[in-house]
Amino acid sequence: MKPLLLIPHSARYARAGKLIIAALLSFVVAAHAQNNNFAIDSSTTPHIAKGRVWLVGGAHATFLVTTFIALNQAWYADYPKSDFHFFNDFHEWNQVDKCGHMWTTYQLSRVSASTWKWAGLNEKKSVILGSASGLAYQSIIEILDGYSAEWGFSWSDMTANIIGASTFAFQQIGWHDQRIQIKFSYNAFDYPPDLQS
Repeated sequence: MKPLLLIPHSARYARAGKLIIAALLSFVVAAHAQNNNFAIDSSTTPHIAKGRVWLVGGAHATFLVTTFIALNQAWYADYPKSDFHFFNDFHEWNQVDKCGHMWTTYQLSRVSASTWKWAGLNEKKSVILGSASGLAYQSIIEILDGYSAEWGFSWSDMTANIIGASTFAFQQIGWHDQRIQIKFSYNAFDYPPDLQS
């Protein structure tokens, strides 16, 4: 089997997209089996189902590995590699990147925790594993950034990741509820013709 790097550019994106979709589906199916809103019900007494624990663990591993491979091929393959290095991007992209890191880590932590809860782990263990999974997923991106000559490992991105995972974890453990949620919104705006591309 030839390495993915030898696959033509458009085919590589298509294959990476399929890998990401497969990983997301395996992750979401396990999460969705509990309920439709990924909430953690702290009122129930858990009964650990070893088969479900293995299923959830396998889904998480599949999701992380598949995403790592897909991102490496779809995003990073076209850029030169370098030794691991750091890059301070705190003042770039109007902080939208940081918001994306916080939101993604928060949502992944929330969904992941619900899968562990579905497997029968108690709330605290579910939240800890869920938050660690969300943080691990986002850490993959920073590690890949660290080896890319175009970017670098960003401590401000990692800080945003930690804030996202912590926002979920502290609320769920402290309040057994998500009273503060990280969300995006959009308002349509008609830009003047000279600003439209």
